[in-house]
Amino acid sequence: MDTNRDSFTILQDCKGKELKANGEKWVMKTFITWDTQDTAVWDAYAATWTSHLGDRRAIHNSLNHQLSGWTSWYLHYENINEQIIHQNLAHYASTSSHHQHHASQVHLHGGKREWPGKVFQIDDGYTTVGDWLDYDRTKFPGGMDSIARAIREKGLTPGLWLAPFLVSRKSKIAKEKPHWLAQQPWPPTSNRRDGTNDDDSDDDLSGLGCCGGGINTGRPGSTRPVHAHPAFSVGAYLLDLENPEVREHLANVFRVVIQEWGFKMLKLDFLFGAALLARNGKTRGQLMYEAMQMVRDWAGPDTILLGCGVPLGAGFNVVDFCRIGSDVGPEWDSMQRHFHDREYISCKNSLTSTLSRWAMSGRFFGNDADVYFVRDWKMGLNITERRTLMLLNHLLGHLVFTSDYMDPTKLNDTQKRMLDSFFPWPSTPESVDHPSTLSIRPLDPPKIIRVLQPNPTQKDLYLIQVLHNNKTFIVATNLSSKRQT
Repeated sequence: MDTNRDSFTILQDCKGKELKANGEKWVMKTFITWDTQDTAVWDAYAATWTSHLGDRRAIHNSLNHQLSGWTSWYLHYENINEQIIHQNLAHYASTSSHHQHHASQVHLHGGKREWPGKVFQIDDGYTTVGDWLDYDRTKFPGGMDSIARAIREKGLTPGLWLAPFLVSRKSKIAKEKPHWLAQQPWPPTSNRRDGTNDDDSDDDLSGLGCCGGGINTGRPGSTRPVHAHPAFSVGAYLLDLENPEVREHLANVFRVVIQEWGFKMLKLDFLFGAALLARNGKTRGQLMYEAMQMVRDWAGPDTILLGCGVPLGAGFNVVDFCRIGSDVGPEWDSMQRHFHDREYISCKNSLTSTLSRWAMSGRFFGNDADVYFVRDWKMGLNITERRTLMLLNHLLGHLVFTSDYMDPTKLNDTQKRMLDSFFPWPSTPESVDHPSTLSIRPLDPPKIIRVLQPNPTQKDLYLIQVLHNNKTFIVATNLSSKRQT
């Protein structure tokens, strides 16, 4: 939208698309609606999307439900092992098998009280990225199935992190199956308007360029693996999802993780990798859409999926929950904001997306606003910043996780009172092991009517209109360190 020229333009990326000779045509579908209520516009959009493309989520009505849980990442990061997982799990009191789907309990301010957490999720650090089934047995000697079983015995649903489309450069897959890696022309052709390219060059790729042009000699016609991301200390390559062997491999990974190990919730990360470059006669958008459909096929209809790092539209009605902003961090803001990195890690940057993308939540998936923090150790957030993050995540998010160590000896009275006052809605579902139970309409949860910035010159000031128990509330939040009126 260009307000200076009073124009609204709709663009669709067609690069790389090859129409078949049988008369295949390219069609752009547009949907235009108007209403005085923001929620009515979004409801109409969601209904139209569903009528055209269906709804494959395990949880269809996440608008009315909030899912709470714990994840290992924001406390331990990659430094996890079996002992650390059990130490964290120990602070959730065991429930009997008769009450295995009831909320877990932690000791809070006022004695023993239920914490409505339902998911206990293990994040990155249990294996080399890509070698999912060959987990680190020195860190998890009892096996991943044993960990999942211990989580279930606490009345919680086991969750596990995967980045299914990527493989670490030091993985066995990258070394033993180089023909599984997506390839790009090398030297690269220009892909920017100014004639430059956006390749992040690798110097040592010998032995991995066996597809198409053979070894990466730099000669015309050569290819090299797509360097998908610099993460995981050495970087990662992209798997070629157009390769039937790769699809069969990933289908087996999902089968083992879900059916044999027993993880019923999956956090799927770095999904954008599927759309890094157009190939095989398909656009990036088509490749991304098809990749997400494959993910749901592999996971099955009853597995809870959290999508991360995915272009949002490709996740609509496919994943049950979706990260809609950057990672939070132990600081409110970061110097990275000066380097034009839209996804830089900071609480303020994350909350900007949480406040701007609120209307997607419950309509296309439940918004994951990332974790909240209660602790004051390994932490640079002051009490006001932690309370702001906690309030907005609970108010606008439908997946509300923490990574805090729920040891009551490490929580002071202020922190215990924060947990007491910010528990998710009392309508948190009884179980996520059986998504069908989530169809029961809960008590009246808060309904977000609209979020707006009342003054365009004060970009960090927001008003949130909330309807609850037939009463309207206005929540004002200031993300800046400056006083605003």
